[in-house]
Amino acid sequence: MKPSAARQLLTHHGHHLFIHHMTSNVYELTHNYRVKDESFKQMLIRLRMGQPSRSDAEEIFKLHQVHQKKTVMSEIIHHPKTMFLYACNVDKERKNIEMLVAKSKQTGNPVARLKAQWGTNKQQGGRLPSANKSHFYNMKITHDTDICVGA
Repeated sequence: MKPSAARQLLTHHGHHLFIHHMTSNVYELTHNYRVKDESFKQMLIRLRMGQPSRSDAEEIFKLHQVHQKKTVMSEIIHHPKTMFLYACNVDKERKNIEMLVAKSKQTGNPVARLKAQWGTNKQQGGRLPSANKSHFYNMKITHDTDICVGA
């Protein structure tokens, strides 16, 4: 099937914008202001280039939480700017609930679970109005969410 003329023009215009406008000013970032340690900077460069050394791998492995003292881990976990990264949503949800419960106990505020309700104003054959949930299966809809004041 042949694309429409309008689509072909939009595609051509998009290519033109990308090539002539978005690439007219190119900046190469050469200095990392966040990392102060020079050896760590070099290790990050090797990792970005896909050329890590065995010593890089060993150094990174030493940073894993299993190698830290409990006092250090507790300080990291309870620091207000700590972010937790998970590979699986199940683990993320478990941590979110754990932290929500902890915040609830700390503040004395209850946790509320808000559930989405489905409704419609459409009358179908004299029956009570009801929404068909299957119409929404392909959409990313949050069916319920937990909240706690102060969390």
